[in-house]
Amino acid sequence: MTIRSVSVGHVALDLMFQIDAFPDHPTKKHASDFFQGVGGMSANSAVVLSRLGAKAAFHGPLGDDSATAIFLQHFRRQGVDTRHIHPVHGQTNSISAIVTDGQGERMIYSHKGSALQHPGPFDASCLDHQDVVLTDPRCVPWAEQAMRLARQKKLPCLLDGEVSPSEDLQRLVPLARWVVFSDPGLQSFHAGLHADGLARALESSPELELAAVTLGSQGLMWQLRGQAVQHMAGFAVPQVVDTTGAGDTFHGALALAWAQGMGHQDALRFASAAAALKCTQPHGILGAPHQDEVHAFLATHQ
Repeated sequence: MTIRSVSVGHVALDLMFQIDAFPDHPTKKHASDFFQGVGGMSANSAVVLSRLGAKAAFHGPLGDDSATAIFLQHFRRQGVDTRHIHPVHGQTNSISAIVTDGQGERMIYSHKGSALQHPGPFDASCLDHQDVVLTDPRCVPWAEQAMRLARQKKLPCLLDGEVSPSEDLQRLVPLARWVVFSDPGLQSFHAGLHADGLARALESSPELELAAVTLGSQGLMWQLRGQAVQHMAGFAVPQVVDTTGAGDTFHGALALAWAQGMGHQDALRFASAAAALKCTQPHGILGAPHQDEVHAFLATHQ
């Protein structure tokens, strides 16, 4: 069965620069490579899901500047359904500068476009006939509407708990079925020990089944309602080329595995493998793997 998904939230124009090492003082630096792409948490998860074989759709607030045509072309090339994209006249899109060093680590400088603050009406029909919903905290009103509607429709709904104002995460986390935080995202939600933050998330709503935090090369910590916190080690890869999009790859792959009916641990392992494979490829989310590549990797990493 082909999984149908919709990702609701952020899209941004990514300007990606490759350098040998980050400077330790203000200076000019030569970039050995440059790539213009499309990013944003939900936009990336839609591309990941499409590359993994899902029928993926994206619904996010877009402006009407020159980046919009780039976004639409990108989604269509990646097989992502764009019928629910409705650019808002007079608003601007988000843009990010991403600098990656020779070790594959990155720094991101982002500017939020005005479309996130003035998104226009939410298209509820984007959730029709879907198997799983993903969203992120960049446009809180749309994320809230998507998750409330997903709950009404009894659809699995995964929230990307990326770093955001604490009040935004406090508002959104209780509406999710699963939430996966980044490390700084969890600190935004609840400063302190990882285990305390995961417990706090699960306490926020009886509807929340699973809370997790990704920890890069150290793997992840996760907790099911009523159970103890568990740790899953990360997968080692021969060479890290570019970590950009690894978290979004994790979220997209987890959503697919969840919708396919995998158990919690198997779904998290599948997502971890997909994220590890992404790190071996350049150019952001365009390096996300296909489903057969993930299964082949897992077959050799028992």
